[in-house]
Amino acid sequence: MDGDLNYNLISRIAAGDILRRVSRKCPNKVALIDGDYAITFKDLNQRANRFANYLLAKGLQKGDKVAVLGINSIDFITCYFGIFKAGLVWVPINFGLSVEDIHYIIEHSESQFIFVDQILLPKLGDLPQSPAWQSRIVILEGDVEKYPRFEDCISETAIEPRVFIADRDPVLIIYTSGTTGKPKGVVQSNLSIFTTSLANALELKLNSTDVTTSVLPLFHIAQFILSFSCLNMGGTQVIFRRFDPKQFAESVAREKINWVFLLPMMYRAIMASPYVKPEQFTTVRFCLYAIAPMDEVSLKKGIEYFNAEFALATGQTEMCPATLSFKPEYQLVKFGPYWGESSLIIDTEIMDDEGNILGKGEVGEIVHRGPSVMVEYWKNEQETNQSRAFGWHHTGDLGKLDEDGLLIFVDRKKDLIKSGGENVPSILVESVIMAHPKVLNTVVVGLSHLRWGEAVTAFVIPKPGENITKEEIIGHCKERLAKFQVPKDVIYVQELPINSSGKIQKFQIKEKYRDHFQESSQDDVFEKRRRDV
Repeated sequence: MDGDLNYNLISRIAAGDILRRVSRKCPNKVALIDGDYAITFKDLNQRANRFANYLLAKGLQKGDKVAVLGINSIDFITCYFGIFKAGLVWVPINFGLSVEDIHYIIEHSESQFIFVDQILLPKLGDLPQSPAWQSRIVILEGDVEKYPRFEDCISETAIEPRVFIADRDPVLIIYTSGTTGKPKGVVQSNLSIFTTSLANALELKLNSTDVTTSVLPLFHIAQFILSFSCLNMGGTQVIFRRFDPKQFAESVAREKINWVFLLPMMYRAIMASPYVKPEQFTTVRFCLYAIAPMDEVSLKKGIEYFNAEFALATGQTEMCPATLSFKPEYQLVKFGPYWGESSLIIDTEIMDDEGNILGKGEVGEIVHRGPSVMVEYWKNEQETNQSRAFGWHHTGDLGKLDEDGLLIFVDRKKDLIKSGGENVPSILVESVIMAHPKVLNTVVVGLSHLRWGEAVTAFVIPKPGENITKEEIIGHCKERLAKFQVPKDVIYVQELPINSSGKIQKFQIKEKYRDHFQESSQDDVFEKRRRDV
């Protein structure tokens, strides 16, 4: 066994090893800044080693799961590095989930320990009262008399753990918030995380001189892998526990941050804030955004405001991002729902339902291959196998390639509306309605209809103080869409159902309004008005 371990230590790819390498290269360089507290790479590596040895001393064995429920902090990052180094599997939990879903994740993942911030203890519900869990809960940040603190777990030796770790061993299970059913556990490997971090450095212009941001929650795959990518290059990461435009701008100026990752609405909030000035961002050279393309107006303003390059990164929990990126050279040149080009470690194609690769301009499912593809859905063999049909990872997204081979997103496959024999991308109709100056938000779904099969139906939230009629929305759409794409009805709502990740739950809307057209089919004013469609 010692011979096997020695060979493994010589040649392996292990996510936890990157911290040791960087700490030897630049031991006294600051790795993380969290408010007034900073830690060097050397100290971070030693703390991670001590924590890893604590976990092993507790009897945890290779492949055991450790759940973490916390906000962004140095200890949160120390936690996942220690878990990696011990050959264990990190299970980060979205604290925005319900108590029921959190219980499900802990049970489904078979987690052996839970490290939780004191402020998030209520999210565990009655779990702490269970005798089986009373000795397996540790307070990550805070102090609760009946539980050990994370600091108590940093008392073991700082020697690097000697653990056999294979490239494709599971190292991480992230549960997708999803839009239907229970969360699914996505298993990622050492190989996936390591190769993605190197690709990100090259694709997204990360280097050892960078001071970057960790604003989004680290339990999300995007923020985690970008944070990991920065640290792998020897860059410094500034941790934010919440987003506030004024405080963010002050931190950028104080810490000389030069590489920023935010969501589009965060960039807009900064530019709109009367408490923030462009002069606070003179050190910034690169601005990354995610989730969705920025509109042309915001993008132009952002490039001028920050005087920096902008790029979009996309991906799934099932594919360590950035799977695709819409790079600075394409910004303000190509417009629309572009996702851009594949990472250098990823193959991307467009495929029909029979497994045929489609040509440029043809719409089909976006499929990928590469080392960043997940190992599996945890304890879900059926969905794992379905996602691998024809030897490709199936994303469930529809897209097409433009003349330059850049990917354009069309819609989620399950959200494509089939109305009167035509396919209507819901995202297309949504983008048109969102362009109306009186609209705050909208979602478009297909509702069951006797004549159309599915009727294109828009749910709209007007901006505060604005009055807008159905006829205005319909007329706005008629000027910009094909007849079969125009909504058959517009329903005004005060809010839209969203999950803990901010994703609109379309299935809830479809369920609530499933009989909408059946109930009104005999007296459907809109249907009578538009018989010419």
